[in-house]
Amino acid sequence: MATKTISTVVQELERLAPGGTAEDWDNVGLLVGDPAWKTAGAVVTIDLTAEAIQLAKKKKFKLIVTHHPCIFPKNRGLARVVGGEGRGLGMSSYVFEALREGVAVIACHTNFDQCALEVVESVSTGLGIAPQGRLMDHTQGSLLKLVVYVPEGHTDQVRKALCAAGAGQIGNYDFCTFAMPGEGMPSRILACPNGSRGFQRSGWKPFYRGPFVDQSFRPCSPLTPMKRLLTICML
Repeated sequence: MATKTISTVVQELERLAPGGTAEDWDNVGLLVGDPAWKTAGAVVTIDLTAEAIQLAKKKKFKLIVTHHPCIFPKNRGLARVVGGEGRGLGMSSYVFEALREGVAVIACHTNFDQCALEVVESVSTGLGIAPQGRLMDHTQGSLLKLVVYVPEGHTDQVRKALCAAGAGQIGNYDFCTFAMPGEGMPSRILACPNGSRGFQRSGWKPFYRGPFVDQSFRPCSPLTPMKRLLTICML
């Protein structure tokens, strides 16, 4: 019987219902188990239960896909994972049993709610139209704030390069950036983009570390004008 690793299943589910579309408070993805485990199938259930675990054992499946997360909420879930269902431990005992049986658990909660096509298809059928996609399609994931320090005179060049590579896109808008002037204090010599020398305060990351254009170096002024360029990237 053909098998797949748990990580492969996670990737396939991520393609259909990206974790980035889940609510911030939600806890989705692989919650229990080892990504390297292999399975020939999966039990699909609303919640992680003793019955779901027993069915996975009967079918010899090493994966259960739930709708509701068994560890919830994110960053503040189960206080302990111990065995003994009869002692009122509830979900804690189910997680323990799944681990003991070598059964992984994946949760697809609000990411599935926002990406599932069933609602779209039902509404489209009722209206007599063809469905065109999900209700919310955030396949590019979350926003990332990108901050770089650029010598004055090179801000537009760097801005254009970043945005051409995909940064600065928010909804229907592109080239979304913000720049703020500042000065770099001298301490240690670095390469400037025009072939001269730049400076860096000890312990700081360099404002710019570019290739030397030629060997005829011209020292920058003690206070090298810089610009702090902020933009947005999609993960």
